Amino acid sequence: MALNFTLDDIRQVVRDLTSSPTQYQLTDAKIDDLINKFILFVLPDDMKPFKTLVPYVFYTVQNQVEYPFDLEQYMSLEPGMFCNGMQLFYYQDQTIWLREYQYQYQQDQFASGDGVATVFSVSANQVPIVPGTVIVTDGVVDMVDSNKDGILTATNGTGGAGVVDYSTGAITVTFSVAPPFGNNIILTWAPLINGRPRALYYNQGAGTIQFSPIPDQAYRIDAQAYIIPTAFIANGSGLQVPEQQYWGYTIGYGVAIEIFRRRGQLDQARGFQPDYDFYLDRAIGRSTQQYSSQRSVPKW
Repeated sequence: MALNFTLDDIRQVVRDLTSSPTQYQLTDAKIDDLINKFILFVLPDDMKPFKTLVPYVFYTVQNQVEYPFDLEQYMSLEPGMFCNGMQLFYYQDQTIWLREYQYQYQQDQFASGDGVATVFSVSANQVPIVPGTVIVTDGVVDMVDSNKDGILTATNGTGGAGVVDYSTGAITVTFSVAPPFGNNIILTWAPLINGRPRALYYNQGAGTIQFSPIPDQAYRIDAQAYIIPTAFIANGSGLQVPEQQYWGYTIGYGVAIEIFRRRGQLDQARGFQPDYDFYLDRAIGRSTQQYSSQRSVPKW
């Protein structure tokens, strides 16, 4: 008969360590909640290497500037990155990315205010345009496309609105109040320069990926990402088992220490820390074994 380290076993470890033998001292629901939180928010940081690094593959779209990264399923995107098998330069620092691969902004003074006209149109002479880079100003009102959807809205002054076609470069704006006589109407934009990507910027906070140059067609992007561990308790059944059963004692001792902290029993928490470290070391060692074959092969 195969032996399993089940949810019931982990619950019992927690009850034994915390002297909480019955539901009156500590309910199963409370233990399960702490187990799930421990697996999701503590164990991934304590256990490295951790079996959550998986392939991450997606495909580019012609002239698409940003690509979403699923922060609900993945913790982070890891280098290296490959475009159709060619390795990309990888950036996570926005300052360095902008310094190395900033857009080539253009400006055009295309009209002047006469104190009467409120509607102005212009076509950018270099297209397509990078979404979100258009600014139209008369020195009083600034109109921008904050949502990158082709709709210009005023950010200050007396107000106004407009539209931009990023493919053709056609732009029309309407000021709520006519620009003063002699004020220049200035368009700022960045032409979209496309090609096979050579570099990638991963904005972890926003959960977006950008390329330079912006892709001119579909390319396969290969990378690796750390998935967010999933809570193994789905229905409360005591027969459920964690993703790796040899984590059982590690989870049990970790949850018990958290309970001691919440109770203010810091001496007990410190007292069981060596036991937690003992089981954590063995869990880490088991994971390391799984990776040893690939890590033993040098890359040079």
